[in-house]
Amino acid sequence: MKRIFILLMSISICMFVLTSCGEDNEQKINELQHQIQIEKQAKEIALQHAAKSESNLNLLIGLSIAIGVLALIIGVAMGSKTRKDANKQSIRYEGKSDD
Repeated sequence: MKRIFILLMSISICMFVLTSCGEDNEQKINELQHQIQIEKQAKEIALQHAAKSESNLNLLIGLSIAIGVLALIIGVAMGSKTRKDANKQSIRYEGKSDD
């Protein structure tokens, strides 16, 4: 009789412990789901920032290339004008020395 009583008490204690732990699991599940939603939102925000940063980088690269090409064109024009002026000056100098 004592063995049956001990067995029944053990089973009832185990059931009490198991049922009391079940409620915490639901709360933990809800907390974890909430945390997952927050992390998903943070990931989406991070992806948006990464896309914006990449777009800004591409814009800066494009502007750098445009400024480089413009500087090249201006440099060629300045060099050409300087060469023409130097040729005109040398022709004038040669004309004066022949006199």
